[in-house]
Amino acid sequence: MFARSGVVSLGVKESANRVEIGVSNRSIEQEVRGVARALGIPDEAVAIIDAPEPRQVSHTLQQQHPSAAIEGGWQIRNPAGFGCTLGFPAIRVSNGTNVFVTNSHCTTTSHGFDGDSIMQPSGAPSGGKVGSEILDPAAWACGIYSCRNSDAALILATRPLQL
Repeated sequence: MFARSGVVSLGVKESANRVEIGVSNRSIEQEVRGVARALGIPDEAVAIIDAPEPRQVSHTLQQQHPSAAIEGGWQIRNPAGFGCTLGFPAIRVSNGTNVFVTNSHCTTTSHGFDGDSIMQPSGAPSGGKVGSEILDPAAWACGIYSCRNSDAALILATRPLQL
């Protein structure tokens, strides 16, 4: 099916005993049904649905954000080079600074403040620094484990936020 221009998705809806074929252009519906018939699939078992063409992206979440803004979901790394995912951007209520929250295990010292620089992947402008750790509370002993109520660290943003 995907050899035909305009076919963008293919799935099986088992609950309805249907093959769903997503097309971006209804003018190919008869051609698509013909291919299905040639494969032995009866018309009543085929559902043609409207589906948009997939977006072509110019970057991945592993690259530097194209606007150099800080936005959740992009890849970051700590000074040791460990890759992780940037959490969500926020504005700190106490002083109005731009921050983002990410996982404490993304910093060099999980569950402990060390003032890490948080970077985007190599090749990013200005060395790729997007922030510095400002809060990462320590864990406490709880039996044979170390415990903490969250796996979060607060990072002071050094670039504009994409809110």
